[in-house]
Amino acid sequence: MELITHLTQEIKQLEKADYCWLSATKLATIQQLMLAHPAGLRDRKSGLHLSASAMVFDRFKGIFIRHPYLHTILLPAGHVEPGELPIVCAVREFHEETGLMVQAGTG
Repeated sequence: MELITHLTQEIKQLEKADYCWLSATKLATIQQLMLAHPAGLRDRKSGLHLSASAMVFDRFKGIFIRHPYLHTILLPAGHVEPGELPIVCAVREFHEETGLMVQAGTG
């Protein structure tokens, strides 16, 4: 349940932010789904599972990958492993998919 507590805290922080693409309705829906399916968050076969990505910039250029199976350009991303926080997953996946090292930060 530590993951659910952490994600709930993160949602509360997002509620305070002023992002044009993020509404209170979206956050409420995410939280309802998360609380309704806590066991499935770690199961890739679940209808609702947790993945993480992050937008990484090198100066003013965003870094993307060409997805090997989907054959499209995406953010580096992946599934959150048991015991792993989403931010740690995002950093790990970025490194695995680009070979570059990053540090988690804000802004």
